[in-house]
Amino acid sequence: MQKVTYRDARAGEDAGSRALFGSGLLRRLLPLSSLAAGLLLTMPLHADDEGEDAAGKDASAQTSEPEIDLSPAGAKNAANGKALLRMVREYGEKDDFAGLGEALDALLSEAYPKLEEKYPDGDAPLSAVKGDAAQYALACSRVINMALANNEGVDDEENAKFINWMLRGKGRPCLSLTKAADKAKMPIGDQEVRICMLRYAYDKLGAKASSGIKTLVDPAACAKKLYPKSRKEILSKINQLLDTKPRGCDEEQQEAINRVNVVRYLCSQPPVVSYDKNFAANALTAAKACKRAGHLSHDLGDFTADCNLNYESTKTMSMARTVICYVEDPGDNNRKERGHRAWVLHPGLEKTGFGKIEDFQAMWVKSGHNQPRPSVGYSYPGRGYYPKEYMWGDGWSYYAPAGARLSEGTKVEMWQLPSSPRTAPKGRALSDKNRIPIKATFVHSRDTIPTGQSVVFEPDYDKCLKYRGRVVGVYWIRISSGSFEDEYIVELY
Repeated sequence: MQKVTYRDARAGEDAGSRALFGSGLLRRLLPLSSLAAGLLLTMPLHADDEGEDAAGKDASAQTSEPEIDLSPAGAKNAANGKALLRMVREYGEKDDFAGLGEALDALLSEAYPKLEEKYPDGDAPLSAVKGDAAQYALACSRVINMALANNEGVDDEENAKFINWMLRGKGRPCLSLTKAADKAKMPIGDQEVRICMLRYAYDKLGAKASSGIKTLVDPAACAKKLYPKSRKEILSKINQLLDTKPRGCDEEQQEAINRVNVVRYLCSQPPVVSYDKNFAANALTAAKACKRAGHLSHDLGDFTADCNLNYESTKTMSMARTVICYVEDPGDNNRKERGHRAWVLHPGLEKTGFGKIEDFQAMWVKSGHNQPRPSVGYSYPGRGYYPKEYMWGDGWSYYAPAGARLSEGTKVEMWQLPSSPRTAPKGRALSDKNRIPIKATFVHSRDTIPTGQSVVFEPDYDKCLKYRGRVVGVYWIRISSGSFEDEYIVELY
């Protein structure tokens, strides 16, 4: 089974567009509108103060094409660094980042002809080149490519301001981000998400956004209390669960169970669900009952009341794919409770089995359903880091801990944060400016299984940060009901 890399399923379509040293076609297709020059930073690469260098003061209106040697032989020549800074500034003043990217790619390709061959996915680390100038050029190229390729719903002018700041701002944010990403061995796809998040941070905080780079990239910089699992830990565990071999069942059954366990793990529930042949037989009986009736119903007998049920008008529907359907729980009839999701995440679920016949599928869920709620509330998506690939649907769920009572007046609040916080945000960090409206809230205050003492809410996705059509970013959620209150963070990455 292929291991998870946390890259969007569509990422493979444009792998070539990410290459740092390619034709630059993508950039040529993404021109930016003009922008009055903002930050003018052309200091030596090691400097942190802002201002123009002497050469910049007399720069011509035309972009110059200086002789710049980024090879190891030119690494100690200060003139290369100054010329490179001047070139970045001149292109930036015209907002011609596509042209700048192509120029940088050409210089890097000339200096390191085998770099593209060695790193065809555009993930060349800074250590692959020598000298401050070459590393700065590589960092600029990576940031430009990602910022231009992932600008859905972003104003061109605002994107231009952001790129100029990343390339020329105090402390060289492009270098800070690239160095941190290399140290964390972060895949390009994950870096692209960070670019989107950092662009949001810059929009809210301006140059102060640079202070959030470390927490955006370095899992160790975030509070363990807010982020119970690191991204490295999550990746390792997901791969482990997905690699679980069939135990008393066929491969399709095991793949479905593996997916169930991954989602449970991400939502802080025990990923210990295993196969039971009797439950699988019962699920098949339920699927057959639905097929005979020609529709889905939990009132058909034959174990239909003990199973999640699904209909998909394709005979190639895999059992693993049905897990996505159950967790997403689409349709007006499921909107308020998301009951299929609640069964998949129920703390007492330990054994299951899947059945399908033609277009009808079933999953046994009534295993250990009388187990009490845990002492800590859990949610979908889960607390802390949560891979966007496992975020299905637009409905979020929160399940209150044992002893907590949710009233009909339960309030759900949600804010988008500009960066991963080190401590719980409060005060001005949670203002109306970054509040995400909640379009609908459905409270379940009765002690019914599995949805008792839970709330389903639908954030306004139009106000959320997106990457390749998926919601990403850092969100703070507050659930309050009378004297009960729970707050947690979700970082979709």
